Amino acid sequence: MDKILIKFFTFWLFVAGTCSAVNITDLRVPATHVVNGDPLMLDCVYELAPDETKLVVKWLLNEQQVYQWIPGSRPYSLNVMRNRIDEKHEASAEPEKAHRALVIAKPTWNMSGEYTCVVDSFQSSARKSSILQIVVPPEELSIKEKKEAETENEEEAEVTCEADDAYPEPQLSLQFRNGDN
Repeated sequence: MDKILIKFFTFWLFVAGTCSAVNITDLRVPATHVVNGDPLMLDCVYELAPDETKLVVKWLLNEQQVYQWIPGSRPYSLNVMRNRIDEKHEASAEPEKAHRALVIAKPTWNMSGEYTCVVDSFQSSARKSSILQIVVPPEELSIKEKKEAETENEEEAEVTCEADDAYPEPQLSLQFRNGDN
């Protein structure tokens, strides 16, 4: 009889735990974002069981907290995101989901990394992560050629390519064409 009671109790805890839970249904983090003056939006779509209380939404960048929102209070940004988050943006009309999204007004190269959304309540917790690469195109790109020497069979030249203020560091390659091709 005790084994049956223990199995029933374990089953009940399992069912109660799965019926009353925060569930992140979609984490919207692009794989890359090219810096072009537009804001960057990361969204954490979640569902709540009716009995969930004392909700807290957090965003982490490389396991360091950068954003927190508790329904009923204003969201705030921390660390590298301080003063870079649009705290007025509302992702949903539902009061317990209004400020779930992280809108970065002016993303910079050092905001690349693993983003994690954490949704906690007194009853349960959920987290999901995704990697984001911020790409900063070069402000100026220049290619210069300087002929070194020329013989009947060969031509030597020095080619210099410069890309200023780009991230990640560009990988450049040079291809040669022989003859009239």
